[in-house]
Amino acid sequence: MKDNKIIVSPTEKKIREGWDEMIKEEIENNGQPEKLIPDVFSDEGLEEWQWKTI
Repeated sequence: MKDNKIIVSPTEKKIREGWDEMIKEEIENNGQPEKLIPDVFSDEGLEEWQWKTI
């Protein structure tokens, strides 16, 4: 803030710069994180779905 205003300026870093290394290091130190959402739900019943072509 400057003179009661929020100042927004471009960053010197590229978007997500260094994330790959940070994630690899985190996994090495703490193991693979638990999935928050499973790949398949136990009650998944795709047979009941009706597919329509638009």
